[in-house]
Amino acid sequence: MLSHNKVFDAFFLPQDGYNQRGKQNKTIIEELALYGRQQGYRIFLEANLDQVAWREIVDASLVAVVFITRAYVNNIFAHPQGKQALALVETISRKAPDFLVVVVLESGMVNTLNWSIEPFKKILRCERVLMIEDGLSALGRDMNLLFKTLESCTEKLKVVLKKESQISNQRLQYMAEGVQRMCGFNKGINLAESFQSFQKALELGHPAAAVFLARFYFMGMGAPKDQHKSEELVSKAIELGVLAVEESDADEYTLWALGLLHWMGLVVPANRTKSRHFYELSASKGFAPAQNNLAILYLNDNDPSLVDSSGQSLAWFWKAAEQGYADAQYNLATFYQNGRYVLQNLDLAAELFQKSAIQGDRDAQFKFGLIRISEEQSLIPRNEMDCVRQIEMSRDQGNTVAESWLRIHLI
Repeated sequence: MLSHNKVFDAFFLPQDGYNQRGKQNKTIIEELALYGRQQGYRIFLEANLDQVAWREIVDASLVAVVFITRAYVNNIFAHPQGKQALALVETISRKAPDFLVVVVLESGMVNTLNWSIEPFKKILRCERVLMIEDGLSALGRDMNLLFKTLESCTEKLKVVLKKESQISNQRLQYMAEGVQRMCGFNKGINLAESFQSFQKALELGHPAAAVFLARFYFMGMGAPKDQHKSEELVSKAIELGVLAVEESDADEYTLWALGLLHWMGLVVPANRTKSRHFYELSASKGFAPAQNNLAILYLNDNDPSLVDSSGQSLAWFWKAAEQGYADAQYNLATFYQNGRYVLQNLDLAAELFQKSAIQGDRDAQFKFGLIRISEEQSLIPRNEMDCVRQIEMSRDQGNTVAESWLRIHLI
């Protein structure tokens, strides 16, 4: 991307009126657009946007969003068009593969107003913001110099992109760790560690992390049951843009989060059709929690368009279980134990309960212990004390049914 002689493929120029000297800025924008085109750049004007222009922006390898300002830059957002400016940058960030916000300031403004780029980054919720301190002279305008100055952002841009890449990688690492400790994946469940990983991912700005945390509070697993806190976290996810992400750009975590939001009906209206759609997209990426949730949805959905919903459900449960997802292993085990949708097979049920129990699923621990005590013959060697110990471990994790069973059966 940075190997060209020209760093930027295109420049996007917001319309005038974002500050107190809109008419003067309109003239500057017109001059900048004319000069840029003469130099072979693609120039996009906010006032002339259409679908064709957006497609060209998407195709550009790097777009500079240039704000021209002679006033304190935060004043941009004190005007009615401030929200439009914010929406513009958010749209660009979704549509353009690579973009950079450049704020061009009048000479001397930084020293006079003690101006800092950080407030602007905070308002735009964007780290890809650079400023050119002396981009405009009060005595005249040199477009050639301005473009050269814009091109000189190369090294700064490299630093910005490197930092962004590091943050993105760290964010995804925390998400993966959170999911692993939540699901087990044959390495064991640890909801406390999962919660901490999602918190770290949220601190780095991954919107889906807020939805994972909301689920903890909503279900009362890994955190105290608290619907208000759950709703706060969903609102945080929306603030971070979870609903604005393009489906084609969304990772498996975000697609799963969108499915869950429409399933739970917290803040976002419940919509099972949308929930199924997003679960299907996430499940197709191999995401075990989405595969498990999709399987449950197929069983509970009365949509007549679904062909062999129970068969599809079992297939998705198996896909998740084979990845080591403890919940899916437990769900399948109950089917084989009860002969629901499948031929009853207590040995397979016990095997699946055992796999889930080993990872720390409290319900599986209870069922595994119980099924082994109940069965006189089994492919898995029966050890009554070990069975009781499984039930005790389930009780120790807060399973009140296991606690009641132990109180009745152990003297």
